Amino acid sequence: MPLRQHCPDLWAAILAAPFAWWLWALLWPQAIQWGWLLDADWHDLWQMVVLAGLYPVAEELVFRGWIQGWLLERPWGRSGFGPLTLANVLASLIFSGLHLFTHPPLMALLVLFPSLIFGYARERSDGLTWPIALHCWYNLGWFAIFGIA
Repeated sequence: MPLRQHCPDLWAAILAAPFAWWLWALLWPQAIQWGWLLDADWHDLWQMVVLAGLYPVAEELVFRGWIQGWLLERPWGRSGFGPLTLANVLASLIFSGLHLFTHPPLMALLVLFPSLIFGYARERSDGLTWPIALHCWYNLGWFAIFGIA
């Protein structure tokens, strides 16, 4: 599908990120680390590259590329609920569930929503470029606001 046919959806996904950051900031105001980048050293900047660049690539290859791709090949994988396929929902539930190891439960649950957006982008663009770009964008904002600790 040509990019112009799903561009409004993907722009909406890009613009939804600040809403997600605002919601997280509303729920965890004590965690905000405004200005930490101004005092960052090379080690901090490298961690930012890893967390906002490399992790999203690896996670999207696994969750949207491998898991969601495998689920989409199943006859029931493309069935769904409105714009969300069962493959996207299941891959996103696994993705969110694994965040329980590194995040408080409510925060891990909230990871479900960006994950559904990344999965939707994967299916609309029929590839991994958009989900990776979106995931990097969401993580970049997250770590810019909340720091890398």
